[in-house]
Amino acid sequence: MANLTLNEMNTLNKLLAKADNADFNMIVKMFNHAQRTYQSGIAQQFNVGEKVTWNSNKRGYGKQTGTITKVNKKTIKVVATDGVEWSISPTLLKKG
Repeated sequence: MANLTLNEMNTLNKLLAKADNADFNMIVKMFNHAQRTYQSGIAQQFNVGEKVTWNSNKRGYGKQTGTITKVNKKTIKVVATDGVEWSISPTLLKKG
């Protein structure tokens, strides 16, 4: 997926500055749909049984390694090497 250019980001910022409440409600729906589509596409790249890594610094666990047990549209179920099951956004996982 391509990144937005600086010019595109500036255009988006100008449009958001002009938006009213109804516009923001529609923007939120569009954003949520785009995010679900993006996550679903990434989730399809993973398979049950694959080894993955992820970083869990916010929870104080650091780098984690595990094996995928189930692939859902929004999350991927992973059993870490310590036996704990995690439900993780596919955007946070790396193969290997």
